[in-house]
Amino acid sequence: QELKPEDLDFSFLTKGRTAVSIPKTEDRGLFPAQLAELVEFLHRNAEEVVQNSSDCAQWSINGVLRGWHDKFSGKSDLKISEINLYQVAFWIIKPLTAPQAVSYVEAIAADALSQRPKWFCSHWWGEPVLDFLRCIERHRTLRALPVETGYWVCAYANNQHRLDAEIVNDPAQTSFRKAMALSDGTVSVLDSRAVAFTRIWCCYEMAITLESAAEDKLYDVVTTLVDGRVVAFSQGVTPEDEAQGLLPEWSYRGGGVAVKAERE
Repeated sequence: QELKPEDLDFSFLTKGRTAVSIPKTEDRGLFPAQLAELVEFLHRNAEEVVQNSSDCAQWSINGVLRGWHDKFSGKSDLKISEINLYQVAFWIIKPLTAPQAVSYVEAIAADALSQRPKWFCSHWWGEPVLDFLRCIERHRTLRALPVETGYWVCAYANNQHRLDAEIVNDPAQTSFRKAMALSDGTVSVLDSRAVAFTRIWCCYEMAITLESAAEDKLYDVVTTLVDGRVVAFSQGVTPEDEAQGLLPEWSYRGGGVAVKAERE
């Protein structure tokens, strides 16, 4: 029998809680740890996902999601290392949120007040979700942000069952633009081919952020290279750069400024 999204058990993600109400879409940030739980849900539904090591059991990025297919291409048995947001929206976000017709953030949040975003994510839905998680985790540590830092990500913040109310004709009145206004800055999360820079919405988000520099809005870029490394480019010296710059091997070279130059 063919597996359907509504056949999945989402209780691991919802913790059995009723969805909270966060009326303003721009207030629906997502913690990296909440996205990490989604990735763990993928692992829990995949075959052959556990690798034994001398220290502990570790998830394998090569897990295969048997029966999960791409609705556009028809490709079946999706891999954890490759699954993207289009596929996650079809298999997780929409079916999980359908019973109450809410956004993903509302469906999994413990309370409504803590999800307010600090950073806006500009990205392409086609990059691997696993890479996206690694990028925002890297960004969080680079900026020395608390674990419970909200990142506004459209697919999880917008109500996928009422997109006509989320996306209006005037770009300045969309949930995207309002979330950008709330945030400290924008981080562009790029795949290895930088497809986001070919998307008009992503270019709009970048332009708005750069035009808002006078309002102290920041703009960073984090990307995953083809060899798997995560590289971050920041506007200005970050708290991580400054801390590392205090070390003897960096202080005589220029401190945090030198660390930033080497990192980039």
